[in-house]
Amino acid sequence: MEKTNLSTQLRTHSCNDITEKDMHCNGYKQLKKLYESGKSAYNIGKQLGLHHGVIIGILKKLNVRIRNKSEAAKLSFNLGIIKPPINTRKILKNSYKLNKEKAYILGTLCGDAYMHCTRRQSYQIGLDVTDKEFAYYFFSCINNVYGLKPKSSLIKSRNPKWKQQYKIRLCSKKVFEDLKKYDKKEFKTFDWTVPNQILNSNNKIQASFLQAFFDSEGWVEVKEKRIRVISANKNAINQIKDLLTNMKIRSTSIKKENNIVISVQDQKSIKLFYKNIGFRIERKMNNLKILVDNYINFKTPKIEVDKMIGEMLRLKNDGLGYESIAKKLSISTATVWNHLNKYMGAKNV
Repeated sequence: MEKTNLSTQLRTHSCNDITEKDMHCNGYKQLKKLYESGKSAYNIGKQLGLHHGVIIGILKKLNVRIRNKSEAAKLSFNLGIIKPPINTRKILKNSYKLNKEKAYILGTLCGDAYMHCTRRQSYQIGLDVTDKEFAYYFFSCINNVYGLKPKSSLIKSRNPKWKQQYKIRLCSKKVFEDLKKYDKKEFKTFDWTVPNQILNSNNKIQASFLQAFFDSEGWVEVKEKRIRVISANKNAINQIKDLLTNMKIRSTSIKKENNIVISVQDQKSIKLFYKNIGFRIERKMNNLKILVDNYINFKTPKIEVDKMIGEMLRLKNDGLGYESIAKKLSISTATVWNHLNKYMGAKNV
């Protein structure tokens, strides 16, 4: 199409001035052909330097039926001019299966990630965090499980005291509906529970779920020699404690204001956590490694030791010495000696 000639012609004549003779000229024929081939009035107008309303007016004068929005969108999809909305894209056939990466997604949803459906039916799954490796592992899990790439962005704060945030977003109704099968309340802060599929899965799946939850809500206290995790969801945090127990990791819980804090602080349990769960967040994993490498005299919580008194007595009656008992129970020899002598001394009084 000759932009100059046709643009000049359209500017010198209004739509009402187009004659029967004009309608048969090559310019108008080409304009009609372009529109009927699928090109939009907006793009034609942009090419000619004219408002798309002028183009529509001319097309109507040429007795061309103007497409409605639905027809325009469908034609654009068929011609590959635009991609379908992200929430209608297909997901992988095996995405409904529970694997380690999906378990990590679910664990993150119980922590820092979120699901949200807006009034405009925008089905969002997202994560906003300051740790790059955390954000991008969550990104890769979604991509690998569902075959869709979330949007990622880096938001820099104007306040120099605040850290920059990595934002991960995915809008997909199919992904949203698949994840909702694991928690009907969409993993809301006070309502989420550990999915039954996780509770009934193997240790590797549970470990991946726990890693995600500890990445979100956990931390390492090197000085105090313990791993901790916190949640305001009192019922669900007890399920986290049960998962740790499934993996032979001892833990204790205390109430702190409106939250429940779980602590892991005996030698065997910390080593098991390090070996089988760990963190994706580098700063947390580095602190855990320092704890494992440098913590020589681990202290077993008193509440846990008190539970072992019966087993200590049984082993003692079987003829085992203090050191052998300590080795079997993964506690210090001094702890066994102190508690057995204290118990037997009190019994003899």
